[in-house]
Amino acid sequence: MLHDIEVPEWQKNQMITFEVDDLDGYWSELEAKNLGASFEGTKFRPPTDFPWGREIHFIDPGGVCWHVRQSKK
Repeated sequence: MLHDIEVPEWQKNQMITFEVDDLDGYWSELEAKNLGASFEGTKFRPPTDFPWGREIHFIDPGGVCWHVRQSKK
């Protein structure tokens, strides 16, 4: 659920994680939207392999860090 709030201390310390079945496909959809051009302050890291799994990271305009993971099948 997204809210129109302005609580910087909370926002910069918030992290949301969710899983998708096709991380590369999801990344392609994000890239095509060019969200960084429309929403100032957003940052994106493409699919990256980590010891715990493959993830995309992005920071939304409110400063919340999102982790999108490849579902384990």
